[in-house]
Amino acid sequence: MYNSFHFGGHETFPLRYTWLPRATSLLQKSHEYFTDDFKMITELGIGKNMARSVRHWMLSTGMADRSNNGKYKLTSLAKQIFSEDGDMFLERMDTIWILHYEICKTPDRNALWYYLFNVFTGNRLIKDELLHVLEEWLLKFDDVKPARKTLERDLSCCINMYAKSHLSMNQKDIQNLLASPMKDLGLITTSHNAGEYKMQSTSEDQISDEAFSYCLLDYLSRQDFPSSMTIEQLLFEEGSPARIFRMTEEALEAHLERFEQKTGKYSFDSTAGVRQIFKTFQNQPNLDLYLKRAIHD
Repeated sequence: MYNSFHFGGHETFPLRYTWLPRATSLLQKSHEYFTDDFKMITELGIGKNMARSVRHWMLSTGMADRSNNGKYKLTSLAKQIFSEDGDMFLERMDTIWILHYEICKTPDRNALWYYLFNVFTGNRLIKDELLHVLEEWLLKFDDVKPARKTLERDLSCCINMYAKSHLSMNQKDIQNLLASPMKDLGLITTSHNAGEYKMQSTSEDQISDEAFSYCLLDYLSRQDFPSSMTIEQLLFEEGSPARIFRMTEEALEAHLERFEQKTGKYSFDSTAGVRQIFKTFQNQPNLDLYLKRAIHD
């Protein structure tokens, strides 16, 4: 089921708002500007470890691909988001949801993120407890043995990336300049109990039909466009956007009821007590078209 697992790479730095637009612009200049530490440090005004983190998040969000010869290139996703009529400054929540989906959809980019948003079923997040169940899960895989310290750093980075901290107003103004866009999703919130966090569900109105439709079609394409899938499969199977977004069952059903209208590719049926989608097309959908609707509409 899993091709590979990847841990670390972020150098303890969560994704920040300004990194993807600036790194995309840098890679548009040339591959050399993006891969040379000194050039990236000079152009972006960041340190060496942070430069490595920027490259990591460009790959993790699906903004860049890296070939076998080590050469980076922008993806069609990056070109659409950072086009003149796209969302160059990450101002649309739908863009953030799509980036979150990209980060979490496979373990070969960020295994801990994948586990937290695809496998973990709890609503209460305590670091030591989560690390324990994560390590138990990893025992299923013979060649996956990350050090405990690596997992601790990954979890701290993930929490800092998603959970909003309690700061004074002046501190918040400064923090917002450096904050990760993932904080705005509200998927992890701080608890009144020290060291404890809460995993939150996503309601229907938090994500548009266009963004959900793009992510769902991407997921279905990775499943070779099955002839049908039940709402339970879409709600609980790993890699599904409904699972990654922590959607409520009501929210998922509401989006699925409009999915046929938005895409014309799958119909939703709830007769005979079985709620499921059915494939209604022969020619594979153009995912870039649905991405454009999500980013530009």
